[in-house]
Amino acid sequence: MSIWAKIVLSGIVLAVLVAGLAFWMDLYGIRRGCFASRLDQVSYESARALYEQANRAIASKNYSVANDMLGLALTRLGDSYQLGRAEDDTSEAVTAAKAASARAEFEVAARIKSEVMSRRLALLQRKMRLSEICHAAARNWGLG
Repeated sequence: MSIWAKIVLSGIVLAVLVAGLAFWMDLYGIRRGCFASRLDQVSYESARALYEQANRAIASKNYSVANDMLGLALTRLGDSYQLGRAEDDTSEAVTAAKAASARAEFEVAARIKSEVMSRRLALLQRKMRLSEICHAAARNWGLG
């Protein structure tokens, strides 16, 4: 075997090991997205509907109602949006929103919760796309 063949083979083996390690460590949420059984579409739709209603309430300056709706939407969504080992940077914002709500600063709380909800819905959509891609690949390969 020539030196170039050994270098190429070593590169391929190294790439497979790195990909396996990344998959095992779930760095980008690929494993969690692929092995997610049917994601709860009902919870997602319910949380999204509440989010949209809350945004309309914010637009009409009804902040206390929007704050309550967003709190309910966050509860309905739960932690299903989490993907990978990435730190959840939205939990601190939720804590700040709850503190603002306790001080009767409903506008601030509603705007913070709206941003958090937007981020979490985007993360859940990403997880759902990963799950769909993995399940489609499994069906194509005859694994699922």
